[in-house]
Amino acid sequence: MNRYLILGIIATILVSGCVSQTGTVITSGGYGLEITEFSTDATDVYSGQTTHPTLTVENQGDATVYKTNSLALLIAPLDWEIIQGPSGAKDGKKVAEFKNTNIDHANPVTGSSAETDTLRWTLKSPGLDAGKEREDVMIAKIYYDYKTSSDGKIWLYTDSDRENNDNKLSSGTFSSSRGPISVDVSVIPDPPIAEYLGQLVTLQILVTNVGDGIPYSPGLINSQNYSIPENYRNNITIDIFPGTKSSLKVVNNSCPREVLLINRKATIACDLNITSLPSAKQSFPVEVVATYGYTTEQELSVKLTGK
Repeated sequence: MNRYLILGIIATILVSGCVSQTGTVITSGGYGLEITEFSTDATDVYSGQTTHPTLTVENQGDATVYKTNSLALLIAPLDWEIIQGPSGAKDGKKVAEFKNTNIDHANPVTGSSAETDTLRWTLKSPGLDAGKEREDVMIAKIYYDYKTSSDGKIWLYTDSDRENNDNKLSSGTFSSSRGPISVDVSVIPDPPIAEYLGQLVTLQILVTNVGDGIPYSPGLINSQNYSIPENYRNNITIDIFPGTKSSLKVVNNSCPREVLLINRKATIACDLNITSLPSAKQSFPVEVVATYGYTTEQELSVKLTGK
């Protein structure tokens, strides 16, 4: 049976709760750059009147959002005129870059809070016959590149460690950062007993969209092109970084770097081989990093009355 199929079956059993999973896996929350407010100063508007949709975002995850890889998009009915965009230029642009060069996340070490950014448009409502009314919907969308990392240690043991009844074997422990894509890592076998050079240790990586939006290939969006082709949606890039002096090395071509989420999740297996045998139990750091673009949206209603 195909090895990846076997691991897929294992993953299904683990998620269902039929088999207990060794080690400690800490699941990240579904937060990245979040829309905390999308409102306008007037939700009841007469024809020909102006209103000012305002969008506020906050970085509630654990990665930095960079201006070069993020933007906001205002979608209004076609007969509404954009008088002024957030840049201040009277260019009628519905696409805007965030004002801050970076939008940083909260840092518990320094005590700094999560950063926010606010964008404001000026729109003029269309003409409407006197006495007529209609409800119009405006949508704010944000696009940004983000990453979620899962850091942990893999313990390697010797035969003598296994045979020593007084020696408690430690399992691999991984902790995920917070982002709209979660990365949960477990080790197979856990813990591994290092018996020969080239022996394989497998990382089973569960990638899940736990946010409210849609992920896409990183680096895809810019102010000139903000459409996401179907074949770029739900694509996540995965990289594995063992420590520089680690006895564990990633086996070439053992796992896909580009992962496609199906029904919001994907499970992959990546092999590490043992390049040197420890003389006693020893732990080695491993970092698994998911990079991706992400988009979310929010809408508001405006009542238009003709006069």
